[in-house]
Amino acid sequence: MHVEGVDLIAAYHFDVGADRVDLAANGSYMFGFEQQVTPTSANVNEVGLVNFPVRFRGRATAAWSRERLTTGVALNYASAYHDLAGQRIKSDPTVDLQLR
Repeated sequence: MHVEGVDLIAAYHFDVGADRVDLAANGSYMFGFEQQVTPTSANVNEVGLVNFPVRFRGRATAAWSRERLTTGVALNYASAYHDLAGQRIKSDPTVDLQLR
């Protein structure tokens, strides 16, 4: 197996009076995820196939806090991929909300 990709992460926080704001983002981009089923078979790049890593996956978050109250939102994204029949499965953006 041979895997190539890059992962990035960034985070920042700042205060606004008694409030705290946290921002963060992370992402992974896969260049290749090659497997060789047998010692004599060719390497097959399986990025973007069902049950294997998608080409790009990321998450961006924002949170606001004051004393014991925190609220946040996160945007998640997974790029399109193909199922075993070769059909394209569209990208999958989702949103998470949180109140504590």
